[in-house]
Amino acid sequence: EWMLLNMDGDNTFAITNLAAYTGDQCVRLANSSGMAGRIDELVSHTFDMSGAVDITIAFRYAYARRNANNDDILRMYVSNNCGATWSLRKILHGDNSLATGGTVSGNFIPNGPEEWGYSEVSNISSGYQTSRFRVKFEFESDGGNNLYLDDINISGTPVGIAEAIGGG
Repeated sequence: EWMLLNMDGDNTFAITNLAAYTGDQCVRLANSSGMAGRIDELVSHTFDMSGAVDITIAFRYAYARRNANNDDILRMYVSNNCGATWSLRKILHGDNSLATGGTVSGNFIPNGPEEWGYSEVSNISSGYQTSRFRVKFEFESDGGNNLYLDDINISGTPVGIAEAIGGG
């Protein structure tokens, strides 16, 4: 369950069936030139990661620029205190690492798996192995095109079965 935060009353993250990497739905931010300078957030509910070791967050993303000057930014943060404070763990720029669909003047919709990128974030220290763990995606528009997110997975490998079920 994710919270779709829209601080400025324009487009924000929403479930869509226009595209998906897996299944038939994903999360989309309908981004346009009029949204330049706006920031929108997608925030997870709280996860209990107190039994986790080596937390890894993986996700799929799809994005295109409207023109060669667009540098929209997707940032991923983690929190160990229910979102009171956030630590940046990944940043993808529209002018290089974020762009999976090239430059599209109309509204971008990914057409097949080759127009999706994959990111895996593992630089999450043991200080985040708490019962108050959260993840946040923040999108800063530079007037580019639509952003899609899918297959967001949060995993942590328990040390052993005994510890994972409270024994040992």
